[in-house]
Amino acid sequence: VDPQRPKMASETDGGDCAADVLQALTEQIFGDMKLATPAFDELLKAAGKYQALLEQVNQAAGAFVDCIAKVANTATRARGATEELGLSLQKVAGRHRAIIGERVVQTQKLIDQFILPLSRRLKTDSKNVPKMEDEFKSMQKAMRADLKKAESATAKAQQKSKKSGDEGYLVDQAVQTYNQKQRAFEAFQQRCLKSALIEERRRYCYLIDNYCSVFAPLDFVRSQADQDLITDIMNLVAQPEELPPASEAVILENSTDGRFQEDNEIGANNSIAFVAPSPLTREVEAHHRRRATAAAPQDMLPPGCPPGGLSELIVTEDQYNPRRPSQAPPALAGASLPPELARAAARGVPLTPRPSVSK
Repeated sequence: VDPQRPKMASETDGGDCAADVLQALTEQIFGDMKLATPAFDELLKAAGKYQALLEQVNQAAGAFVDCIAKVANTATRARGATEELGLSLQKVAGRHRAIIGERVVQTQKLIDQFILPLSRRLKTDSKNVPKMEDEFKSMQKAMRADLKKAESATAKAQQKSKKSGDEGYLVDQAVQTYNQKQRAFEAFQQRCLKSALIEERRRYCYLIDNYCSVFAPLDFVRSQADQDLITDIMNLVAQPEELPPASEAVILENSTDGRFQEDNEIGANNSIAFVAPSPLTREVEAHHRRRATAAAPQDMLPPGCPPGGLSELIVTEDQYNPRRPSQAPPALAGASLPPELARAAARGVPLTPRPSVSK
């Protein structure tokens, strides 16, 4: 073999082996996400039971504080220093009632910000994750078949060159084509592994964010150490759409030369498809982007609400009625009508002339 000729990537840097390892890691992540689904289902059921019991506890606590307040009222009717005891007990009962009110709000948040989003997420993932896996398998199968064709074409060019001895340029061209497709295939595997890692991480970022938003204000922060813990974990989940360096290292340490295959090295194959995130994952990305840029009142919007609030969901009369004001009947075009008739014409109500009454 001429030492000056380019060598196939699989002969020099183990390109085939790296692509196989990356593919195996991607398939393992898809398997882990499917194995985690029963744990999420169990969590959803436990959250429903917990919320139901919290409602019962809040009702019982409210009844208890009402009874305390009644006793305090009887104490205020006493004479001497006992009246002061009654007034103080009323203040304590009022504070207890405020705490119960906070618990009632937390119980409702458990539904709106944890149970319903998690249920929606599980339903979407049950359809989307298998679809993502199927798309990945079909794409990598097609690219691997294309790579096999390039390898076969290279072997044929080498045999033809040995027989003729004057067609070395065909071998060089075939080897370059194979190396190009090999880098494209490895870049595809890197992208798929990165997408799978991000999708897996986002599921937990989404869960932790909702979990802490419900329980952290009342239950988790008892000291400065608790506050630091909550701050740290919220910083970890603040950018679920980005892959941290530790996760990128998983890709690089299993790649050729420990680096990402750039698009400019792939040439004509720079439009490699990759596994797209699920619709709810994109919703989570938008949610975190709004939290990073929106004002405090917008941060309090319920999940699924538009950034501008519920007013964006209001349908105007023109949107509801298919006939626009500019599409008035031809007979009325350019006519000057009273306001009542103009509004009726805009809504498409047929206008009939009022019969004249002879005097």
